Amino acid sequence: MKLLIGYLILINLAGLLSMFLDKQRARKDKYRISERSLFLIAAVGGSVGSIAGMYLFRHKTRHKRFIIGLPLILFLQIVILMVAASSFHAQAGRPSTTVRETLDRIQEMDEETIRSFITYKALSDQQITEQDEDAAFDAVRLFFERFQYEITDEQIFGDTATVTVRISNLDTHALAHDLCLQMTSRWIDLHNPSSKRAYFTDYFQLLRSTLTDNQYDTAQTSAHFQLTLENHKWVLQMDQDDRDQIMGGLSSWLKSPYILSPEEVFTLYMESFASLDADGWIEYLGANDLFATGSASFGPKADRIFFETVAELFAWELKECKISGDRAAMKLQITSIDMEKVLSAYHEKLLAFAGTTESITSGSEELSDQTARLLIEALQENAAPAQFPADIEMVNDSVTWEIEDVSPLINAFLGDLEHAMEVMRQT
Repeated sequence: MKLLIGYLILINLAGLLSMFLDKQRARKDKYRISERSLFLIAAVGGSVGSIAGMYLFRHKTRHKRFIIGLPLILFLQIVILMVAASSFHAQAGRPSTTVRETLDRIQEMDEETIRSFITYKALSDQQITEQDEDAAFDAVRLFFERFQYEITDEQIFGDTATVTVRISNLDTHALAHDLCLQMTSRWIDLHNPSSKRAYFTDYFQLLRSTLTDNQYDTAQTSAHFQLTLENHKWVLQMDQDDRDQIMGGLSSWLKSPYILSPEEVFTLYMESFASLDADGWIEYLGANDLFATGSASFGPKADRIFFETVAELFAWELKECKISGDRAAMKLQITSIDMEKVLSAYHEKLLAFAGTTESITSGSEELSDQTARLLIEALQENAAPAQFPADIEMVNDSVTWEIEDVSPLINAFLGDLEHAMEVMRQT
């Protein structure tokens, strides 16, 4: 606007000066400024200055083409300006213009706009720390890197309006799926069970890494923005629903309890179990003298050898998954240590020891140590793999899929220990 005003001042001064110079040259019978040039100066915006010069210096006032032509040019310019101004104000006063200004700022990704999405509670309900701020800014920029929009409809109903926009950006369903896989993996981390369903303070770091490590197709979504007329101006109150629409429904997808299949969630559980070493199993199960040998010296060693074998032999295969509403029935096969074979050998060793004089003369502590040593021998000599079926039920609790009862799964992990001990008691 400042440039336009400056231009009009200069061109009208040029119009005024051209009339003055042409008048002076006419008096001195010198080379004149052509009439075409005088009209051209007026036509490109200097009509007011040209008319003022014509009457101020009494130049061309006897020429009808100037007396009529210059005011006509001024009139036409005024009409053009009025039409342009009317069009501008009409455009500026439309609800679609307000929406366009908002979406343009998103495309420009200025700091204020980025910060509004960083503080968007549907994405991160945590206070962003200084060390996380860079990751948050990067994540939002990466998310909107391919953002495009097209306003397709505008409906005005008195003091309210609805503007429909077609938004083109990355596939937010696929992005939400990958984010949920990452977050669910952390929720069921058996190495850190206290993290279950905790909201991550490093959410934006996770979002940034997911966007960086993956390529997503472009997807189109429709957004409907509601505006109200306040003080003769259309106002868009940017709430969480509006931001979710701009982000292609990312928040809605993240909240969907069914975005991950029961097979995917179950696989995450099994991968977490597979990552446990002997110490991890002992900590997860709280196993202290699992076989009740009562030996402080050899009981922990027996536990460690057992869980080392479990960790080494562990494998699994999902045979069947039947989904019915919010429940899923899983049939799988677990590979682990053959505890029936181990305990059978252990039972034979106990019977052999019972027939010795040592079993009679030994004290209780010595007996506990010896039974634990015999268990260790049985484990070391009979650590063979075996397959065990397990039937597991999963339930969707409106957040994600959960294993309803993990005990059949744990028993299979431990080589069907319950059945093996029952067999041992019966022999």
